[in-house]
Amino acid sequence: MSRDPLALALVSGLAWLGGALLVHVVGFALVRVERRARTLVALFGAAGVGHLATVALAGVDAWRSGYGLALIGCGFICYMPFFYTVAASQSVQMLIALAAVRDGLPADELRRMYAVEEVFAGRLDTLVGAGYLTRTAGGYAPTSKGRLVAHTFRAVKALWRLGPGG
Repeated sequence: MSRDPLALALVSGLAWLGGALLVHVVGFALVRVERRARTLVALFGAAGVGHLATVALAGVDAWRSGYGLALIGCGFICYMPFFYTVAASQSVQMLIALAAVRDGLPADELRRMYAVEEVFAGRLDTLVGAGYLTRTAGGYAPTSKGRLVAHTFRAVKALWRLGPGG
């Protein structure tokens, strides 16, 4: 193997990132994990610490060590949306359920299976709890924090030419 410090840092970052992903896949398959987000953050954090220990032992300077750390960070940023799409996307879950039934399912059955009203109410409660919405006599209204977030995302959606919902 090359003794080039940058190559060592990148190989270390990639190896520790791969290790975190492997522990995630094997660990979650073997053990029911209740706090998935916290566990995933801890796994990627441990990969970062492991990488820093590895490059320190190899005598790699901090600047090049940062490249491997950036690789782990980018892996985290890319992996988390993928994980949560698989784990929590109702669209994905509906497609799986519909693919399992040869002739499809009626919309009422899907509403019962996915508790649409309860999920909707839960999301509203979550937004209230996070301070983005407030309850009013007529329903719900955004707080100043909610308006700021909404305006920011509306601008990004307009820039990317995304329509409602996507």
